[in-house]
Amino acid sequence: MIILVQNEEVIAIGVYIVDEETLEKKSIIRQIYGILTTLVIVFLVIGYTGFIAFILSQPKYITFLTLAFYEYLNVPMSQSIFIGITFLLLLFLLGSLLYLFLNKRMGLLKEIRGFGKRYIFTFSEAFYISFFGSFILIFLLPLTQPTNQASMEVIIFYAYFATSIAPVIEETVFRMAFLLVPIAIKEKFWKNKEKSFLVVLQGKDRLDNIDMILLGISSLAFGLAHYFGGWEFNKVFQATFLGLFLGYVALRGGIFSSITFHWTWNILSTLVVIIHVIGAKYQPLILLIIGFLYLIVIGLGVIALITSALRFFTKSHV
Repeated sequence: MIILVQNEEVIAIGVYIVDEETLEKKSIIRQIYGILTTLVIVFLVIGYTGFIAFILSQPKYITFLTLAFYEYLNVPMSQSIFIGITFLLLLFLLGSLLYLFLNKRMGLLKEIRGFGKRYIFTFSEAFYISFFGSFILIFLLPLTQPTNQASMEVIIFYAYFATSIAPVIEETVFRMAFLLVPIAIKEKFWKNKEKSFLVVLQGKDRLDNIDMILLGISSLAFGLAHYFGGWEFNKVFQATFLGLFLGYVALRGGIFSSITFHWTWNILSTLVVIIHVIGAKYQPLILLIIGFLYLIVIGLGVIALITSALRFFTKSHV
């Protein structure tokens, strides 16, 4: 609102609309997060595409994987269909990464520019804090079931499933069907909002109590699904904790943002396996780099937790 006064008389009243980012103070910490996360994702994309290229270059692994889908998931699949689906998934995940970078609400480009005042967490902060928190939960509530020595083919199947299929399927079920779609329906019929379905793709700015309840329900369902899917009970706590951050990212940035979050998480968690499968020439050096990367991510989680707390309780712009 602008009021022009001359000789103690109001001569004009008007409204001047300013872009919200113009008034928002930039956060140097968030800029650093955005740059680092972009670099980490580029590194992970290189590792992932190398993993996929390795699989598709080995006919024996293609044969095993097509049979494994029928044996483990009861999904019949020919080799040509498997190769086609793999390429489609690769393009879809790369497209989701691009969407995350350009997302107006929770995008890495916005982080690099230092914005995000309205949100408790940016994408990077949510990722680093959840990674650090999960590390603590694993330490406090470890998975104690012994693992049998698996063949290379079985390792490849689980690595492929975790990095290519699980992020898409699990986010479609637990974040879209259990969280975003119910919220879109609520926004449509309770708040009479037009284009409420865009919540599924773009997320929303303001979260109400019902949104938070649905976030908790979807996260708990995600945790329990791991238990009923064969994991031991301690996995429920880890998966539920992760589900809270996946749901938060979905609420803020839409389903593609949470798919990217999940993909990044699973790739980072299986990097050691991927390097082992590829059999890189400089494997010891790469493993050293991965170990250093884990330490950096955990350290960033500690810093993000502290700065987010300061930002929330002191209203600062760190």
